[in-house]
Amino acid sequence: MPGYEWQTNIFRLATCWGHPCVVAIADGSSPVLWDEVVRHGGFDVLTRPLSKPDILSTLDFAYIHWKSGRTNLQNTH
Repeated sequence: MPGYEWQTNIFRLATCWGHPCVVAIADGSSPVLWDEVVRHGGFDVLTRPLSKPDILSTLDFAYIHWKSGRTNLQNTH
């Protein structure tokens, strides 16, 4: 979303309807970056160069996490 800092974009995406698990992509790995992504509502960070196994495992985990949250929300109503 042009015009906003990446932190704001992650927060805005993570708080959309359905509360998706937002995965950021970065050029380098850093625990500080991961902490900041999570602090702003993100789920995880993939680093370049991207590999198919890393992408698939991260997306599978994000989907399972998202789905379990949706199930918990439905059970509380």
